[in-house]
Amino acid sequence: MRKDNICCCPYIREVHPTCLPTSAYVRRQRSKRYSDSRIGAFSGRSFGSLMASKPRLISAWSDCPPLLLFTDGAVEDGDHGVTHGAILIDPWKQCSFYFGDKVPLELLASWRRHGKRQVICQAEILPVLTSKETWCSHIEGRSVLWFVDNEAARMALVRNFSPILDTFFLLQLNARLV
Repeated sequence: MRKDNICCCPYIREVHPTCLPTSAYVRRQRSKRYSDSRIGAFSGRSFGSLMASKPRLISAWSDCPPLLLFTDGAVEDGDHGVTHGAILIDPWKQCSFYFGDKVPLELLASWRRHGKRQVICQAEILPVLTSKETWCSHIEGRSVLWFVDNEAARMALVRNFSPILDTFFLLQLNARLV
């Protein structure tokens, strides 16, 4: 199959991004011994995510203005200074909501389990997931303008892909939410 034909098939367009992290992981592990069970587990999760994905109804026209959603993550004082939060503003209903919290230490430990020190991208993506889960009844069926101030996180959310496995798993969760 020619490379330019790959993008024409919708199934390949959906499957290809889930294969990229697996091949990146294998390339990084050349000098190390990698387990087939880990690759199998990742492939199973990717396939499960693909099977669970559902069509989304997107309304192009609406009488009400879009929701404004500002998210932010911060890493300041090591493990105890990783925080995330968001503000949702609904100009149509004239109401707003917010949250802010520390990122749980268990989640930080899972992000850093491979010796990674930089977790800002994950901290910036987490409030997007938390917002979608917390305010799903407000967001469903509405246009939303998302404001994400970290370029790596923004591009990962736009493309729904990251070569960093922990970020990719967050993006898989994001794809399943509203």
